[in-house]
Amino acid sequence: MKLFTPAFFTAFACIVPCAALGDARYDEAARIMRETRAAWGAPGISVAIVENGRITWTGSDGLADVENRVAATPETVRKLIVAGWSLTVEAGAGTTASFPDADYAAAGATVVKSFKDALAKADVLFKVRGPEAEEIAALKPGAMVVATLNPYQDRATLEGLAKAKASAFAMEFVPRITRAQ
Repeated sequence: MKLFTPAFFTAFACIVPCAALGDARYDEAARIMRETRAAWGAPGISVAIVENGRITWTGSDGLADVENRVAATPETVRKLIVAGWSLTVEAGAGTTASFPDADYAAAGATVVKSFKDALAKADVLFKVRGPEAEEIAALKPGAMVVATLNPYQDRATLEGLAKAKASAFAMEFVPRITRAQ
């Protein structure tokens, strides 16, 4: 997709944390993204947010744990929609983070039954952690995944994304300010 230009990535790296933090730079990043879309004649960006609860791991105590964060809050969703994005949220995506589906719907997102429905037309996938194999398989070619990808240890996910012709945006490599911690 021609939309993913250097200017787009620069604005993207700013708009997501700025939307989440209510930072004043959000307006400038949103303007850059609208201009980039207009320059390429591209429609609004379609973003999917899927549930992270499928991801489990064993903690240092030997007990299984489940990811309880969500990639975007309803407030962040509202701000991204105002910037011209369309957002689709998998039902239950925010439940473990105490954000009910109704809050996402009230923010303007479309809430769908499954991750496959959420990913069907998504240009971008937001996740806290990297996507599972079945999520990668459901991505459309050229989609971008924005998540903590752990690229040095999780080669299988990177290879899966490459095979699916998806772009990867590893959030752990984006510099963070103290306020974002």
